[in-house]
Amino acid sequence: MNGLSDHEGQFLTLHYQLHENEDSQKYYIRNINKCTIQDFQIKLSYESWETVFNEDDVNTSFNAFLNTFLRHFYSSFPRIQVHKNPKPNSWITTGIMVSCRHKRVLNYCKILAEVIREAKRMSYEKQIQNSSNKMRTAWRIINRELHKKSKKDTIEAIYIDGKRLAISIL
Repeated sequence: MNGLSDHEGQFLTLHYQLHENEDSQKYYIRNINKCTIQDFQIKLSYESWETVFNEDDVNTSFNAFLNTFLRHFYSSFPRIQVHKNPKPNSWITTGIMVSCRHKRVLNYCKILAEVIREAKRMSYEKQIQNSSNKMRTAWRIINRELHKKSKKDTIEAIYIDGKRLAISIL
């Protein structure tokens, strides 16, 4: 018998580890600014602190203080999940990133779009100027913007009247 019978169940145990892509890592931050600090201070000022001062045991008093403090800290400064940007575009500057964060608040999406368009133009112009093959670089930029994949078809050789004219033309 080879063990591959139709009448008996077959078991397969796979041990695997799921590796998270390093480019898509998530991390957490806390938004600490003047407004959230003021909120934290107000919450602490409204606290009576009786459980801290009326306790005789130092450890119990400290635990009561820490619990109260952390409860207000976590409510005033909540954790915000942030994704690590896997491949930032060469034309995105810190100013554009700040503007993207504030575009809804400041209501200047049209201005931001113009700034992004100009930054892209300048970046692509710089890439073309620094390129040895300007035409190929220009077409690569155009295809990247149009989300077109490059075709990998190559011509091995060209034969005319039985004569080989060219080899490995892209």
